[in-house]
Amino acid sequence: MVLGHTECGAIKSAKEGVKDGHITALLDRIRPSIAKAMLKDEDDHIFNDNAAYANVENSLEEILTRSEIVNELFKKGEIGIIGGVYNIETGQVDFFKNLTKRKKEIKLFANS
Repeated sequence: MVLGHTECGAIKSAKEGVKDGHITALLDRIRPSIAKAMLKDEDDHIFNDNAAYANVENSLEEILTRSEIVNELFKKGEIGIIGGVYNIETGQVDFFKNLTKRKKEIKLFANS
């Protein structure tokens, strides 16, 4: 599971173009999420924080593309990945992205 949250300080810093030592690389990885968020309508999600949602989506994509092992297990339906955004004001979580692929169930009662 990838869980982002509203009011994220790292996203705010990335929007502001902060450059600060070792955190700069992390902020550089967040910046594409900000651009992606600008293409979405404000009503696309339950919580009004498109950058948080876009960052979760980009993280899910990275997980599936950067690890051959994870990607293979995912393709086989042996694992799933879920994305959500936690609203820090309300405590609610929007599980908005379910990339779980279920294996085809074996018919246990085929001969029944």
